[in-house]
Amino acid sequence: MTIRSAEMLRTECEAGVATYLARVHRDHRSRYLKVGIVSAALTGMATLIASRQFGFSAGMAAVPAGVGLIGSYAVGLITQDSDDAAHATAFDDVCGSVMADEDTEESGVDGQGDAE
Repeated sequence: MTIRSAEMLRTECEAGVATYLARVHRDHRSRYLKVGIVSAALTGMATLIASRQFGFSAGMAAVPAGVGLIGSYAVGLITQDSDDAAHATAFDDVCGSVMADEDTEESGVDGQGDAE
């Protein structure tokens, strides 16, 4: 592990589990929004092509595109906290070992800790 990544990990551990879960939730919503954008583009284009073939209004392409975008983002919102227990456990495991390593380093290599 590089020094920079160790510092970033320590900083994230010091921020706490709530900050970590907020970042995980934001990433989850972002991933579903990206899926929604792709599905909206694909269904919108398919409906636009079908409108030319079957003679209905090209503006109807906005309906499946909107439903795909909003639906996908809604699923992201609804499911964002479904794995919180697993994420919190992983956070505790990783940060527990990081903090334990940091305590070992602070106590000194020669065994002479901060004892007074």
